[in-house]
Amino acid sequence: MHVYIIAVELILIFIPLGMIILEIFLSFNNIKGDTISGIINRWAYGKSFFITLTWGIVTGHLFLGSKKPLLEDNTISVIVVAVLALVAGLIGWKMKASKTNYLFQAALLLVGLVLGHLLWSMNDYV
Repeated sequence: MHVYIIAVELILIFIPLGMIILEIFLSFNNIKGDTISGIINRWAYGKSFFITLTWGIVTGHLFLGSKKPLLEDNTISVIVVAVLALVAGLIGWKMKASKTNYLFQAALLLVGLVLGHLLWSMNDYV
């Protein structure tokens, strides 16, 4: 196996594992909302809409994926996805700081799922 593949596999294993361990550790302190889940929730429902959109894109990429994506070049697909996440981030940055509703977050997640499925399909790599 190539060294880079092993490095990526280790990162994909240890980052989520580390986040779970940190989440457990932080849940024992007495500070409300001082967990990874609490911080991501505040960001996503505040102004950082790119988090929900990007989560949907990554989920669509990993678990749905079409056999024939809309764009043939995977590099262009990743760039388009990154630009869309950046646009969502800029829109959130320009909006007034207010709590968004669940319907808006669900719509962002669904749009991300569709984009991940159609634009950035993992099935195209396999």
